[in-house]
Amino acid sequence: MSGLSDTPLVLNKSNPGFGLATDNVYLQGGISATFGDIGGFGITQTAISSSNDNLILKSNGQITGSTVLLTGGRITGSNIDINVDKFFVGNPNSQYVSGSGGNLEISSSDFYLSADGSVVIGGNAQIDGDLIIGQVGSLPTNENLQFI
Repeated sequence: MSGLSDTPLVLNKSNPGFGLATDNVYLQGGISATFGDIGGFGITQTAISSSNDNLILKSNGQITGSTVLLTGGRITGSNIDINVDKFFVGNPNSQYVSGSGGNLEISSSDFYLSADGSVVIGGNAQIDGDLIIGQVGSLPTNENLQFI
């Protein structure tokens, strides 16, 4: 294979050694390799990675992707940590949970918690425990309030 040195057929290797060089090959059985390249993906003993490292699959189970799109399926486990400065989960037109800048926002059909702490409840609310009210509208805080 020395006549193929530094050509794409031997991955531009200067000393390709022994092997098979062809445009197409059909093999039966298995292939065992500890390193190499397949279709733009590099292979080592512990990882498979894209040529630009946008996707890395490691033997310890770690998957790294610079742009990840998950459609369908599920992520399961006893512990899932998502450490990001900003997040959004759900549908912005119906229900969602989002957070950024130290604020949390939750919205569903009859409940809305805004980033500024305002709460809107469109249905019944049940509070088990003490309720402390700072001010209701323009009433002073020391006014005795009666709720029916």
